[in-house]
Amino acid sequence: MNAALALPENHIHLWLCLDASINDPDCLECCERMLDKPEQARRWRFHFPKHRHQFLLTRALVRCVLSCYTDVRPEEWTFIQDAYGKPAIAGPEQDQPLHFNVSHTDGLIVVAVARQGTVGVDVENLRREGSTFELANSFFAVPEREWLRALPSADKPRRFFELWTLKEAYVKARGQGLSIALDSFHFRLDADGGDILFDAADSDPCRWHFWSWSLFGDYRLALAAMSDKANVFQVEVAGAVPALAGDAAGRALGGVLPATSFPIFSPSDMALLGASRLRAYQE
Repeated sequence: MNAALALPENHIHLWLCLDASINDPDCLECCERMLDKPEQARRWRFHFPKHRHQFLLTRALVRCVLSCYTDVRPEEWTFIQDAYGKPAIAGPEQDQPLHFNVSHTDGLIVVAVARQGTVGVDVENLRREGSTFELANSFFAVPEREWLRALPSADKPRRFFELWTLKEAYVKARGQGLSIALDSFHFRLDADGGDILFDAADSDPCRWHFWSWSLFGDYRLALAAMSDKANVFQVEVAGAVPALAGDAAGRALGGVLPATSFPIFSPSDMALLGASRLRAYQE
């Protein structure tokens, strides 16, 4: 068993999986053996093969990622859902808390791992079909709708997904599902995306931290974390799957490599992680 990966209290690790690129039969068979009976049953309830494929890899990725931080084998994890459907670890019991949140979209799975529990992640495929502006008009807060409406037409789709992923990440971090209305809080973004401003009537903005990134040109990723302490979080991409082409480790979901070895990421991309800042405000 490899040494456990260090995860300090103020760190958040992100793990990425390009699920459509994983088709090795041995790898998929290994993933199937990791899933428990309820997960297997859920998998086969999906009608389309690509959705069954992504569910399989999502559950296997969560299990393998969690096992990077402890000596628990991937197939040994058990999970529960709270009253709002947010998943959490049921067992085995850990000496240090370990929390995760997962998001997936067409072609990409993201898992966030932290020692404190209030963390949420959301990723969206920018090429997905559907009327983004109808969603904004139906669910966004008034300041967000007005801000989007005033933007140049060419900028609206990109900025919509920035707002949407931030809002979804925040709701997932709160863990209260649809009981939190999407228009009960709002974000403001500056012109270059460097600062993220946040306000919510029922939550202290100063306790929240947000990040937003563009990935691979086709995806928008957002992360939300809350802390009762004066933490300055450090966000890192801990691993990516598949790894380098031709590398044997890249054929097994458990054999992830650091994202600095992942060819899609350039050194400048990595330097940007954690660069987005939160500036909380209250009106």
